Amino acid sequence: MLIGRKMMIAAIVFSILALGGCNGTASDAGGSSASSKSGKFSEYGIMLSSFDESAAAGENNVLIDSSNANNGYIGVKAVNDSKLKLQIVFGDTKMNYDLDNTGAPLIVNMQSGNGTYTLRVMQNTVDDKYIEIYSTSVDVTLNNELYPFLYSSTMVSFTKDSNCTAIATKLRNESSDEIEAVKKIYSYIKDNVDYDYAFAESNPKAYVADPDETLSKGTGICFDYATLAAAMLRSQGIPTKLITGYVGEDSVYHAWNLFYTEEGGWVTVNIDAPADEWSRIDITYDSTGTYDPKDTYTDRYVY
Repeated sequence: MLIGRKMMIAAIVFSILALGGCNGTASDAGGSSASSKSGKFSEYGIMLSSFDESAAAGENNVLIDSSNANNGYIGVKAVNDSKLKLQIVFGDTKMNYDLDNTGAPLIVNMQSGNGTYTLRVMQNTVDDKYIEIYSTSVDVTLNNELYPFLYSSTMVSFTKDSNCTAIATKLRNESSDEIEAVKKIYSYIKDNVDYDYAFAESNPKAYVADPDETLSKGTGICFDYATLAAAMLRSQGIPTKLITGYVGEDSVYHAWNLFYTEEGGWVTVNIDAPADEWSRIDITYDSTGTYDPKDTYTDRYVY
């Protein structure tokens, strides 16, 4: 989306129209994304989310599965003739997701960490007005603070059989440690996905980026780059955040990633990646050659 400090591209509206991703959200979990080498890779395998209807509760044709909340995600299903939204309230933060009204599950990560989340399913009445049809609260104590950024979700979707997973696994198997794997995945995306200026100028709104589709087309904007990177890195057990927010003095709306590795030491777009810390990567900047080291990043939403 962001192609330079001087060029403003309209924001992608924070909204989900339907499930998207590498062949959907998987119903299985566990497994190993790649073989460990000399202890320089994390012990996390591929972590796939699921919706357990037997564990779900609700009313008014709404089901919420919070059985994996402490693993960093919840699932919501609903059937309704009207448009639906899921609103998640955590302290002063409110995040709204479009909810498929045909019963397809929406998987959302508990990106704000430990605490109480209020989950509200809202039904459209007229124009942009909504009423609450179901609400519940979930107290979350994460089993691991990194889990929300390791599991697949609707926003960052991948399976064992996804093309993005297969390519990432190959690149990781060719790497001596996680830092090299991140560099190879970063370079692969940069070299194989071109910035789609026409799509950016069409003012795209309200879509979920599909990592496998981005690979197949070989084009995308910042949201596609960042979603693909998050899917590929998470599929290899590397905690990764998908972030949208504002960059530069012109406050251009943009998407980028933060990744976490115990090894540390990687440098990209002039940003250091020390051990045991989150570090930023911005593939759009590198792909378009428009990085400005004076730019500041302001997070808005984290997935």
